[in-house]
Amino acid sequence: MEVAVFGGSFNPPHVGHALVTAWVLWTGQADAVWLVPCADHPLGKLGLAPFSARVRWCGELASGVGSAARVETIEDELPRPSFTIDTLRALSAAHPEHAFRLVVGADILQETHLWKDWAIDDSETSIDVRYAADDIVSHSEYRFPCIPVDAAAEILRLVGDAQVVGIDEAQFFDGTLVEVANRLADEGRRVVIAGLDQDYRGIPFEPIPALLAVAEYVTKSLAVCMVCGSPANRSQRLVQRDLRVLLGSSETYEARCRLHWDPEVFDPEQQSLPLSGA
Repeated sequence: MEVAVFGGSFNPPHVGHALVTAWVLWTGQADAVWLVPCADHPLGKLGLAPFSARVRWCGELASGVGSAARVETIEDELPRPSFTIDTLRALSAAHPEHAFRLVVGADILQETHLWKDWAIDDSETSIDVRYAADDIVSHSEYRFPCIPVDAAAEILRLVGDAQVVGIDEAQFFDGTLVEVANRLADEGRRVVIAGLDQDYRGIPFEPIPALLAVAEYVTKSLAVCMVCGSPANRSQRLVQRDLRVLLGSSETYEARCRLHWDPEVFDPEQQSLPLSGA
């Protein structure tokens, strides 16, 4: 079973924590979510309510989400202060039958340089430098440092002692990426790969199909169709170009469901949604 570990001070839990917990389960990111309140905050956060109270509050939150959410009190048994890496190692040792993944907010990623034994490598193919040459940047302009590469083989000499290797824009790599990912995973590293599975014509991007076949866990994220609001897994190109790879954002592509996607039509117009009472 894949378990999402959602740690924090939970002082107290709030609606954001509940939404994240529910979202992880609803989208199939994990089979279960374990809420792990810290015993003592590793960065010295003051004013924490008693551990027992925060455990009780987390239990109430979990019960409202459903049976797949629960509270884990292992940090009360570990040396203090509580460090995330120690908690993950203790959970893995106590529950070898589960695979654990960490859930954190985007704001927390800005503080990982303060964490104990934080080692992560993010590699991004250098073809995509729309926002920055040395950062992974979302369309909402959230940034995370990365190491751009021109070929998958370069990743092997760059990872160092990183225990988590993130590879973005996998659709721009060739089939060598499959061999690289397998080698890193065989070394005991956690390999997380993101990329588009189809081009604007609906044709699978290699090496995504091969990566899906060898991966232990696959999460397929869906967007929202810009025409009808249904789940969308296609990219509708809005400009007429013959190039298979055409970098762009909202001015070039929009998400479409199967019904409203047509690779032969380059129409940016959004239809009116059939709202009741309108």
